[in-house]
Amino acid sequence: MIINCVEIANKIIENFKKDLEVIKNKKPDFVPHMVIIKINNDKASEKYVGIKVKKCEELGIKVTVLGEKINSQSELIKKIKELNNNNSVNGYIIQLPLPKEFDKNEIFENISLYKDIDGLSSLAISRNIINSADFYPKACTANGIIEILKQSNFKIEGKNAVIINRSLIVGKPLIGLLLNENATVTVCHSKTKNLEKITSNADIIICAVGIPNFIKKNMVNKNAFVIDAGISVFNNKVVGDVDFDEVAPVVKYITPVPNGVGKLTVAMIFKNLMDLIKEQFNERI
Repeated sequence: MIINCVEIANKIIENFKKDLEVIKNKKPDFVPHMVIIKINNDKASEKYVGIKVKKCEELGIKVTVLGEKINSQSELIKKIKELNNNNSVNGYIIQLPLPKEFDKNEIFENISLYKDIDGLSSLAISRNIINSADFYPKACTANGIIEILKQSNFKIEGKNAVIINRSLIVGKPLIGLLLNENATVTVCHSKTKNLEKITSNADIIICAVGIPNFIKKNMVNKNAFVIDAGISVFNNKVVGDVDFDEVAPVVKYITPVPNGVGKLTVAMIFKNLMDLIKEQFNERI
């Protein structure tokens, strides 16, 4: 079964619209304000920023893109601190990747939990791991993957989940989110041995390595839920990490590329933005 990720993403966007309408009934002049900081020359980043900006405009969100005048880590941290204290900004995104000379850990330490759309702040990450009852934004791609599983009525509890990725935006936050759903979690990466043996016994396979057609049918079983969180261009065609034509006929569930996990990543940006707004309004109104 091919999962309709577009439909799942659209439901999340519709919930954002409904929540915004409720807020506007109480505060008619309110316009959400998102800031995107982009300080790289990465072409893929330009595309992703364009998608976010377009969606903001569709939803009536004020969006500001910064970065041209930020030339150092200290300047970036200074800007982050300004945004943390700017009540006219509801949330911000730091578009990755950052320049190689930047210390991501130090930068993420300065992101405010209450402005953190991407769930990259140190406090958000730690609260994800400990399954905190307190407020925290969840990493968008990772939480989008959880949403795919839940909206597909797939029982996560007790399942053997294999993640092939250890990044801060996919693999690491997924560890906490899947454990919180009572899955048994295995994390694999470029140094993992006998990967095929591990994945072939998995109930859930989540792959985000950026290698076209990396997952083959000999690496899966017939009951697997395969989530393709990778994207590449191969032979002038956008493809994922999973050899879709080979794997789709032999597994129970699979997400497509394009129109798959990426749609949920974008939708979760706006879910997080709304969660931040609600948290801020509890204090301000």
